[in-house]
Amino acid sequence: MTVPGQAGQPGDHPAFDRLADPALLDMDSPSFFPFLLGGVETGRGAFLGLGIEHTLPEVVTAMYEGVAFAHTQDSAPIWPLAREHEAIRLAGGAATSHMWAQLFADCFGRQVETLDCGELGAKGCAITAAVSLGAYRNTNIAARTMARVATRFSANADRHKLLKRRFDRWTRDAEWIASRS
Repeated sequence: MTVPGQAGQPGDHPAFDRLADPALLDMDSPSFFPFLLGGVETGRGAFLGLGIEHTLPEVVTAMYEGVAFAHTQDSAPIWPLAREHEAIRLAGGAATSHMWAQLFADCFGRQVETLDCGELGAKGCAITAAVSLGAYRNTNIAARTMARVATRFSANADRHKLLKRRFDRWTRDAEWIASRS
C-alpha cells in the first residue's frame, strides 16, 4: 500500500526529486542499469557498486542517472546530425521534473529545454495539420509559433565531466552485464 505523496507511487516525480541529489555522485557511487525489460543487447536490470553504506538518496540518484545514461546511449546514433548550438528538447513525464531536465543537461553537456505544453504528440499532429491547411509555410515556423520554450536548463561543466567519466564506465559495465544475461 502506498500513501499519497509517498515516493514509490507511479509518476511521483516530486517525491523522488526531493530524494535525489546529483551532488552526491562521485566515481565511487553505485550505478544503476534500468534494463528491467531488457536492454543494451538484452541485459537485465542491476545495481553495481551498491553497498550497505549507501543511503536512499544515493540509490535514488543512481536510478535517475542510470535512466539518463540509457537515454544517452539510445540517442547516440542521432548525435552526428545535431548541430553544436542546438538545445535538446525534453518531452514526456521527465519534462515535468526540474531534476530530470537538469540531469539530462549535465549528461549531454548541452542546454535542455522544456516546452509549455504537456501532450507533445498531439501538438505535433496539430502542427502538421496547420501546415497542411496552409496556416504556416513549413513545420519549422509552425513549431516555433505553436510550441514555446517554458524553461531552459544549462549544463554544469564540472558535473558534465564527472558524468562523462561515469557514463564511459557505465557503458563498459552494461556490456559486461549483457554478456552474462
